[in-house]
Amino acid sequence: MNSQTLANVNMALKLAIVHSRMTQRRLARRIRIDETRLSRIISRQAIPFPRERKKIARALKVSEAEIFPETVPQSEQAVSA
Repeated sequence: MNSQTLANVNMALKLAIVHSRMTQRRLARRIRIDETRLSRIISRQAIPFPRERKKIARALKVSEAEIFPETVPQSEQAVSA
């Protein structure tokens, strides 16, 4: 992975997946989305739909604000923190 690619990765999401000890494949299957779509969400090549964000956060047992802070209004981020 080069530095350009690494800069685009949603590191909070990637770390949450690692901490969950779940593979991308397993997470994709659990939330019923294509593994390629999940990979694109992680690499910020795709914007997750609200229902996908909820499913991902629930499966990883984290808040949406933790892994998708750019999609949560700042007023809600302050409450989540």
